[in-house]
Amino acid sequence: MELPVDDKELSTIISALHLGGDTALYQKLKIVKETRDANPGGPYKKIIREQYGMVF
Repeated sequence: MELPVDDKELSTIISALHLGGDTALYQKLKIVKETRDANPGGPYKKIIREQYGMVF
């Protein structure tokens, strides 16, 4: 799944969820953001699937 948001928008969503919202969604999006930041242009979907068992 391709996210229809850019990195800045993703950060905003994560910040809003941290202040109050769905805890599970916050954790998942935080993992996506951290993995993308650590692997710019890399296979973040593969890394997330292998390390966390999440599928896009």
